[in-house]
Amino acid sequence: MLIEVREEFADLSGIKVLSRFLQGLQSNSLSDVLGVISTYGAYIQECPFPAFTNFILLRLAETFQGEKYSLKLVEFLNDVRLRIVKSLRENGKVIRLAFSGGRHFEATEAVIRCAMKVSHSNDYRARSLTLLFLGSLAPLIAENKKVSPISFISIT
Repeated sequence: MLIEVREEFADLSGIKVLSRFLQGLQSNSLSDVLGVISTYGAYIQECPFPAFTNFILLRLAETFQGEKYSLKLVEFLNDVRLRIVKSLRENGKVIRLAFSGGRHFEATEAVIRCAMKVSHSNDYRARSLTLLFLGSLAPLIAENKKVSPISFISIT
């Protein structure tokens, strides 16, 4: 019976979706990375659970930060950041729907901290993209009292 449970667990669509998402973000091809970022809204629609959405947003924030990004594609990092910002704006309703039960995701601080590390960059484009990133998450983070001081201190 234990083997049957594990086989059922392997067939869950959420695990398959997460593996596709992570493989795309870790790809050495710019088109694969941008494609996964553009279609993450469909992944959230497939599995609209707060924990799943939280995981995807955290991985997008880590990609936005750039530390866990392919070294071959570092020169395109601002393009990837711009795609993340546009995708967050396009899929804002999907994200809000996943959190519509009144539960705001717990990793708000982690997502914001990843973005704030970029705000200390010497690259003015990266800093401006950080503000756009925070603006696209504003409907989700507005009610979290811990996030406002973090973002205010980091910007000033």
